[in-house]
Amino acid sequence: MKKSWILLALLTGCLGLSAQENKSLSFSADWVHSSRHGMMGPGYTLSFQRHLRGPLWMEAGASYGIASRSVERDREVNQVRMLDLNYHHAGYAFFAGPLVHLGKPSGLSVEVSTGFALGYQSNVFDRNHYEILTDSEYVYGTTDVVYDTEVVEGLFPGARAALRIQVPLGPAWALLAGGEASVYHVGIPLFKASLGVRCHF
Repeated sequence: MKKSWILLALLTGCLGLSAQENKSLSFSADWVHSSRHGMMGPGYTLSFQRHLRGPLWMEAGASYGIASRSVERDREVNQVRMLDLNYHHAGYAFFAGPLVHLGKPSGLSVEVSTGFALGYQSNVFDRNHYEILTDSEYVYGTTDVVYDTEVVEGLFPGARAALRIQVPLGPAWALLAGGEASVYHVGIPLFKASLGVRCHF
């Protein structure tokens, strides 16, 4: 529900500016990676661009991504069977900043963007899953246990930088491919590879 609300709000704001010239709306499917714990997963980004002067544009948008990692252990230590160790990330991000577009609109071009980011992240680290065996001196019967060693959740300020290649598909459409890096105070840093489309107004 939250994802739909964010996309609807951003799309409404972009369409409200549609009477102005030199604008574009971009949507991409992302692959999210966290180098801190090796978590990976899907995401998406929706952003609006407005031309200011020359190669300079202003960009604002929102993104959502989820990532996870599971380490299978399957070993027994002191009558406890260690099953797996899990890491989970889910996060929203809102960003705004300048974008520099290099190249001709009718041909292959490159753009670089950077700016402020505000992210809401929910991160679970070291989620342990294990079984206490039936012959344990502490319990009678097998007991399945899950506990979290560390949870980091909240709204964190940060910064982002992105590099994209734009390939025109026609007068109003273009294909986008690129990558993005973002860092947050307290929250985990993220890297994204993306592939999407852009519509020029």
